[in-house]
Amino acid sequence: MSRFDDSMFRSMHWDRDHVRVDSFRTLTGKAKATTVVVHLSAKDGYALSDLLRQLHDLRAEPAPKAGRTS
Repeated sequence: MSRFDDSMFRSMHWDRDHVRVDSFRTLTGKAKATTVVVHLSAKDGYALSDLLRQLHDLRAEPAPKAGRTS
């Protein structure tokens, strides 16, 4: 399992079935308030670090502009 640097996450809670990320810093270091709740099960087979990396990658992608289709 690869180690994920969770220093960008200000508040993270997880238990057997849920991961909750309450806020994390943007790439510029500014705090961005958000809440992400993910439901997990043992059959999913995802390591927590891999899941958090995917959340980070999704957050880092620029959002599509409203009204644009291309």
